[in-house]
Amino acid sequence: MRHRVRSLLGRCHLVELGDAILQRAGEPFLVEPVRTLDAIHLATAMAWESEVGGGLVICTRDERVAEIARVYGFGVATTPPCCGRRREMRVV
Repeated sequence: MRHRVRSLLGRCHLVELGDAILQRAGEPFLVEPVRTLDAIHLATAMAWESEVGGGLVICTRDERVAEIARVYGFGVATTPPCCGRRREMRVV
């Protein structure tokens, strides 16, 4: 079990939830309405892409989030498991 946890953590990239992300989350999105936590997740994804590069896949079962993510050019996986196929983002 420890090996699996270490393996998962080794694939994770943490993004600090700072002022820039919160500011972006408060700005309008191309598709509205966006719920507060969804806006924070999407703003974090945008920051991650800017820092790390392309290829991020948003894993969600929420069609509204999936639609917004697609508009911004993110890959979208709507059925688990989506882990391990491409780069992943976890918001903590």
